[in-house]
Amino acid sequence: MISRIIGLTLFILLSPLFFLFLLIIYIDDGFPILYKQKRVGINNSIFWVYKFRSMKKNIPDIPTHLVNNPAQL
Repeated sequence: MISRIIGLTLFILLSPLFFLFLLIIYIDDGFPILYKQKRVGINNSIFWVYKFRSMKKNIPDIPTHLVNNPAQL
């Protein structure tokens, strides 16, 4: 219970910073702002993790060392 209270308190305190990240990502590359990733937890239960997107949209799904000119990404 205490961890949820601490988490909620931190979320409220950091929300201005989250809003700044949201605004920067939107101005730089538009929507979607969040990235959703499937993870496996305890007892092989599946859950979703939401993160701020740090990569550009429409990037090819290949390793960067195989790209001829990474600067174009």
